[in-house]
Amino acid sequence: MKRAIIVCALALGFALSASAESLLAPPSIVVSSPGANAIWALPENAAASDDAYASVSASFVEDPVNQNTNGLKATGFGFAVPASSVIDGLLVEIEKSATLSDANNAVDLSVRLARPDGSLGTENKADSATSWPTADAYASYGGDADLWSEALTPEIVNDPGFGLVISARLHAENTAVTANVDHIRATVYFSEPPPSPPAPEPDPEPEGERKLISSGGGGGGGGGLRSVPPASPAPAGQAVAPPPPGEVLGAETYLFSRLMKYGISSPDVFELQKLLAEEGLFFGPTTGYFGPLTLASVKVFQSKYGLVPDGIVGPLTMAKLNSARVLTFK
Repeated sequence: MKRAIIVCALALGFALSASAESLLAPPSIVVSSPGANAIWALPENAAASDDAYASVSASFVEDPVNQNTNGLKATGFGFAVPASSVIDGLLVEIEKSATLSDANNAVDLSVRLARPDGSLGTENKADSATSWPTADAYASYGGDADLWSEALTPEIVNDPGFGLVISARLHAENTAVTANVDHIRATVYFSEPPPSPPAPEPDPEPEGERKLISSGGGGGGGGGLRSVPPASPAPAGQAVAPPPPGEVLGAETYLFSRLMKYGISSPDVFELQKLLAEEGLFFGPTTGYFGPLTLASVKVFQSKYGLVPDGIVGPLTMAKLNSARVLTFK
């Protein structure tokens, strides 16, 4: 199974980077979040790691307060994962920092996937226990085997509405605090499914209808299985001439060797009808055509000898017919 990786980043909006190939994509946007009282400014600055920031600030108030930001939403990554692939994981990296002093800090509030339908993903990967650093640094979310509790498919990750939404909680106790996002990038991991196995060649004969061929003499020989070719079909009801004299008629050494079934006409069927008549199982004319009367007689013969009454003269049925033929003509 071959595994491939596509890395996408925000650049002039968003850009796709795969094998040094870049494509322009829509810019990031800001979305409102319930209860937010701090608003991101210049969200487009999160398009590149260039020290130009998307930022949000909380001012000092008399009482310590936690101020929640609205969501900084990054979409339009421009993924181009092949439709037949299986998504293995998604890694998102956010380059961020904050101005901190004393008890003032910024922490993650929510880090969720943005679904193409506009809803947010189920899993929140926010690290609310770690303050944002004072110098720009990437924080990683997800990984090569992490699907964020979503049923991700190529169709979903390739959709321009797919992306990420991050919000922060700012704690301004004795002075203002500012949170910055310099860059957002994402890596999708996917595998190509294994090739489908080739379809098996159809067996022209029903299961189990094969003739056992043994060779012997001179110290013994090997044996094996081969398919028994069916007799050539003929129009329904058409009589078939009996075998030439001296070939098979009435000979103790005669053996049925070809598969017979409903709808065929052949000298073998002619001999089959004669044998079944001698067994007291066939009462129709010996025409050489395998029709309804012959089919019914074959099924009775098979039941009589403990065989599956499927009406097909395969190797097991032929063995019983050959045995009956030898005994009949002794």
